[in-house]
Amino acid sequence: MSRWADTFARLSGGSDTLDTMRHSEAPPSTVSQSVNSVTAAPAATATTASVPFATWGEAEAEEERAAIVEHAPDRGWWRDEYAERAAIRQYEGGYSRAEAELLAWRELENRWNLAHGERVLRELCAGCRRPIGTEAALDLIDGNRVHDPEDNDCLIRHGERWRATAARALIAMGLQPPAGA
Repeated sequence: MSRWADTFARLSGGSDTLDTMRHSEAPPSTVSQSVNSVTAAPAATATTASVPFATWGEAEAEEERAAIVEHAPDRGWWRDEYAERAAIRQYEGGYSRAEAELLAWRELENRWNLAHGERVLRELCAGCRRPIGTEAALDLIDGNRVHDPEDNDCLIRHGERWRATAARALIAMGLQPPAGA
């Protein structure tokens, strides 16, 4: 075990330390469910990466919600991660419960987008969906690109779009958005 894993095991009384031993040769027989902060988000699969997202009418929205739930890699993981991130921010970060929940919600929206969000062709702006051509563009962390005008309109449109899609996915998996989300 590494020095960090040894210290963690001593501090935690030896329980819930299996996640810290992922670097060892032998895979652990079980994985701790109470140490989510050291586990990674479930990887996107071919099915989850291709879940359709759109904002049509009521019937289409219900189909979209069903597709998200059906293809969600691990709904429990997202709920547990939300609760843990909010608790850490509240008790260790000194935020109020409302602020902690909003920060945790925004973090999960971002994680969901990075793992499952839409990827627009590099030649197209993810904000306005028009060709970028030779215009100045911003390369974003999620793999998309947007036009780089002074008013940031394309960046804002893209942000509003992916955040709304991520919020719908999290809600479909049983999470409730905090006030202000």
